[in-house]
Amino acid sequence: FTAVLLCKTARTTLGGDKGLGAIALAVLFFSIHSYSFQSLTFWSHNSLNFPFGTLILLWLYRELRKEEEIGKSKLVLLGFSAGVLAIAQIYFFVWVITVIFTIFVHNLRSNHSWKQAVSSSLYTLLGSLLGITAMLLPVYREIPRFLNWFTGVAATEGIYGTGERGFFSLTMISTAL
Repeated sequence: FTAVLLCKTARTTLGGDKGLGAIALAVLFFSIHSYSFQSLTFWSHNSLNFPFGTLILLWLYRELRKEEEIGKSKLVLLGFSAGVLAIAQIYFFVWVITVIFTIFVHNLRSNHSWKQAVSSSLYTLLGSLLGITAMLLPVYREIPRFLNWFTGVAATEGIYGTGERGFFSLTMISTAL
């Protein structure tokens, strides 16, 4: 569905040979992400990140291309989607930040006031918090255990909580990347 929507969005956006460009972008959907096909055949929490993250970005892009202002309910829903994805894959909190920041900048670039830009961003933040809460409610008793695990991983120099106490060194960061 995401690849089809990407193709459809590209057809309506690209100039020149729209059909070929749209197909090329849809194929890129699978070639950019090195594990895209494996994530389709072997289910894991990583199977959500690429297609649903791209889907959120396509939705955001399509909303921003319209001439009208994004409604409050859509802002909340965009935030909710990013919040759900952030909890499904913890390092996807970047989606929450990106969606909020993009809406803020778009409002400013569209000659809206600072107040309108902040207001739209706050509606998106509210939606994100609702999405995060909705995902955490079923497992709220496990949050302390998760925080202990996260602290253990973050406060050691090795991979996955191994090694000496301390934070990632520059060498470990480059190795992890």
